Amino acid sequence: MANDYLRQRKIENEEKIRQLQRELPACVTDFMRSLITERSDLTRLEYIKDLRTFFCFLPRELPAFADLQPYQITPDELNKLTLRDFEAYKEYLMLYDKPDARSQSESTGSAHRVSAHKAHYVTNAEAGLGRKISSLRAFFRYLYLHDLISENITEKLSVPSAAKKEIIYLNREEIDQMIDAVNTCDGMPENQKKYLAHTKARDTAILCLLLGTGIRASEMVGLDLSHINMEHRSFVVSRKGGKEMTLYFNEDVERALADYLAVRETIVPALGSENALFLSLQRKRLTTRALQYIIKKYGQIAVPYKHKISPHKMRSSFGTALYEASGDINLVANVLGHSNVNTTQKHYVHTAEEQREKAAKLVDWTTPDE
Repeated sequence: MANDYLRQRKIENEEKIRQLQRELPACVTDFMRSLITERSDLTRLEYIKDLRTFFCFLPRELPAFADLQPYQITPDELNKLTLRDFEAYKEYLMLYDKPDARSQSESTGSAHRVSAHKAHYVTNAEAGLGRKISSLRAFFRYLYLHDLISENITEKLSVPSAAKKEIIYLNREEIDQMIDAVNTCDGMPENQKKYLAHTKARDTAILCLLLGTGIRASEMVGLDLSHINMEHRSFVVSRKGGKEMTLYFNEDVERALADYLAVRETIVPALGSENALFLSLQRKRLTTRALQYIIKKYGQIAVPYKHKISPHKMRSSFGTALYEASGDINLVANVLGHSNVNTTQKHYVHTAEEQREKAAKLVDWTTPDE
């Protein structure tokens, strides 16, 4: 089943990749081509963004590259880099001026000075730092395997491990509070209440679908009307990598979707959004950013003590509840669309174990000291 939205997103990502390739050396283009069958367009876009950061670092920070533009750097120059240079890059990643903030003409050779633009500084925590170093290592591994450099020094470069994050999820009571926030408007600013009459059915359906199926934000905004099968309580979702999967929903989700679909039939969508399931107030396909704002808005009202409620927290809530109810980690991995069950195990099994440990401490039948 074709998905025009996802096809358009893929085209846009491929165009961005090609634009960035024009700013970088030919060996980067060769590396990117080697990933076409192995990585999605979105993953490859992140790879080349990371590599652009590295190639902008070289002339800015290393004297040996000062007279070169990023696209002029060859494997021979890269072969001269030392471990100290790569360690300097790791330090650079802690705080640097974002390449996008500079004018396009500067990146292609015109004499624009750094001071001619307003600085836009970027910082990286462990996760961002680790990803950028991993991208760099993959690129230099490619150069080494294709005999373009004599040694892959990046293998000696340590990759920071991201700190283990607490899995934040909602319990049954908190989920009810989220739904009530849509229905009652309690705690909502007056300037937002006036829009609720137009969005109540939509927002209820969004919350129920997220909490009842655990789909990703990107998957939800990509849903078309044709993907929903109310008769079988199912829908087709496009997973990472473009793989399509049929998921099922319960009666609560069915009722919420039916209410919204009745409203959706009365809306004339904007050009290009005719097939979209969820529409914005501008009658355009809902974006991921808009979806995040919707969930955050109701989260701040319903569970203000929870930190940064997001669509991913809804996904975590579903995954945690499904694992606690079934005890089947393979089932959870399959429904959530994890290609590796270890990913599911890391995120959800320890949560259930922590709950069991907490339960043991809550009940104490020992006789108190006299």
